Amino acid sequence: RRLLIQIFSKAGASWFTTALTGFLRATQQASTMVDPKHVSNGADEEENDTVGDLEGDDIKLFAPSLASKLTLAAPEGPPPEKKARIVGIEKKHILKGHAEAVQCILFSPDSVTLASGSDDKTVRLWDSASGNLRTIFTGHIGRVLGLRFIGSGTILFSASKDKTIVEWDLLRSQHRKTLEGHTNVVWSVCMSKDGTKAVSVSHDETIRYWDTMNGSLLKTIKGGPGANHHTSTIYCVAASPDGKFFATGSADKSVRVWDFATGACIKELKGHTSHVPSVAWLPDSKRLVSGSWDETIRLWDVDAGTTLHTFTGHNSKVNCIAVSPDGDCVASGGEDKLVKLWRLSQHECFLTLTGHTEEVTCVAFAPDGNTLASCSLDKSIRTWRVLSV
Repeated sequence: RRLLIQIFSKAGASWFTTALTGFLRATQQASTMVDPKHVSNGADEEENDTVGDLEGDDIKLFAPSLASKLTLAAPEGPPPEKKARIVGIEKKHILKGHAEAVQCILFSPDSVTLASGSDDKTVRLWDSASGNLRTIFTGHIGRVLGLRFIGSGTILFSASKDKTIVEWDLLRSQHRKTLEGHTNVVWSVCMSKDGTKAVSVSHDETIRYWDTMNGSLLKTIKGGPGANHHTSTIYCVAASPDGKFFATGSADKSVRVWDFATGACIKELKGHTSHVPSVAWLPDSKRLVSGSWDETIRLWDVDAGTTLHTFTGHNSKVNCIAVSPDGDCVASGGEDKLVKLWRLSQHECFLTLTGHTEEVTCVAFAPDGNTLASCSLDKSIRTWRVLSV
């Protein structure tokens, strides 16, 4: 009997020690987990004309059932590596200063600067961390509709309704040159991987190549009878991460993929039933995403020319999309005033952000993956801190 008591006592002590160790590890892990259902959506924030941190962020932590964690302790050793994934969004800043609708936003390659273009014909530079306004560029005589940084981010190009593309020197805070040649609104511009060439698209239905060193027009690609080309306004252009291709979206409801070196159209992607104002590549340069006024977002396999998935959730036109640096998340903005985040790997919308009072015109992720920005016809820019685990 004494022997049985001793065995039971030792076994009980061992079990209790193991269980307690497992419990402590479980609660420590739980403290780093964020429940997406409790992430603030920005609708309850107090707006003002000053720029600064928003207070009262409703970010909550949750702990799994303690009973489910009161188990044997895990083996010793380093935990397996996990790819960080976006699990939530936290309100950061509301940037105000533009006198009219904000049409486009873009982070610099180092994520330090946020550029914006507006119907007020200005380009503004904001400090991404503090939200403070740093510079205002004036010179366009029409709405600013597209932005693109070059190289390390010291040079910025802006596309405008005034039919031009302007190059700005951010170090000297001055205009460098103006690219002229389009005969109608210039909607968007992208850059070659080495930064020596720019490609622009326009309401005049052409694609134009430019030498960024001297501003000269290198090539014009236009449609016509039998041409492998768009048949209406071209709204957007985006270069693939590997620099080999660029993609365009058009009012003709199609997405086209072009060889950057030759300017030849190598693929036409059909499926949308309305205008395509936004396209974005995934990091692998094999897939891209498009947003359409048909209220959908499509994920494409470029080589196969097929739709991998169609995302629905916006209840009106999708105006803009952006892909997160890790390629697993897409942000979209629409006429419904909402910003939505979609998980590509699971084909789901996992967050909806509210706060804008008019339609959302552009969304952008910072290259470091830590910030998301959106802008709107309501003249404001909103920045959101990205929470990842």
